[in-house]
Amino acid sequence: LGSRLGTLQSPMEADTRQASGAFDWQLQELSAAIASGDALTAAALARQLATNRSASGASEGWTAAAVRCEVDRDAATAAFRRGLQATLIGLGHAPPRAVQALRGGAQSLDEAVAWLERQPPVGQPPPQAMA
Repeated sequence: LGSRLGTLQSPMEADTRQASGAFDWQLQELSAAIASGDALTAAALARQLATNRSASGASEGWTAAAVRCEVDRDAATAAFRRGLQATLIGLGHAPPRAVQALRGGAQSLDEAVAWLERQPPVGQPPPQAMA
C-alpha cells in the first residue's frame, strides 16, 4: 500500500500534467503547420493556444506569451510546388507535363489543370503551327 501511495498524484498535479501534455502537443501541431506552410492552420492553432493560455493563465498569474514566426518563402514555395506536381501526377498527368504546367506560371491546382487542358497532346504541334 505504501508504494502505491507514492505513485498517486493529487488531482491538481494530474490536471497540470494533462494540460502540459496538451500544450506540448498543440505546440508540435503549430510547428508542423508552420513548417508545411499551412498558414490557415498555423493561425488557428496559434489563436487557440493564446486563448487557452490566457484563459488558464489568468487564474495562475501567467502573462500572455509573445509568439514570433518567420516563414522561409523559398522553402515554402518549393514544398508547395512539389505537392502540386505530385497531385498533378496523381491525377494522371505525365511528370514532364506537370513540370511544364508549373513553369507555365500555374499558382494553383485549378490553374495547372486549366493550363494542361489548353496544351495540345504530346507529339502534336500547337494549333497555330498546323495552319
